[in-house]
Amino acid sequence: MLALTGGTENAAQVYESSTRKAGNLILLDKGLNIGAQQKPFLEKCKDHYKSATFFGLTSDLIKTKQWTVKEIDSRTRWLAAMFDVIWSPEKNPSPVVQFSEWLKTN
Repeated sequence: MLALTGGTENAAQVYESSTRKAGNLILLDKGLNIGAQQKPFLEKCKDHYKSATFFGLTSDLIKTKQWTVKEIDSRTRWLAAMFDVIWSPEKNPSPVVQFSEWLKTN
């Protein structure tokens, strides 16, 4: 679940907008996804994300301590940057960087 910070004005709009961003979409195996659904973020990390098999795209989230609009926006930017790395036509593109590492410099 997304934790909203700040005032409650437009909170529903912020929530709705944030939950639809690419950074909030988490790849999970079908069984893990069913179990995770509406649980709080830290519980999802503990019980579901650490078992994910999607090349670190999800399991790395266990290093994230909270899940707010800021983290979702950051992860959306990270996904865009890594998309460019993965799909680069260059023969020697930059390496894929884990989200937790990317956050330290961005």
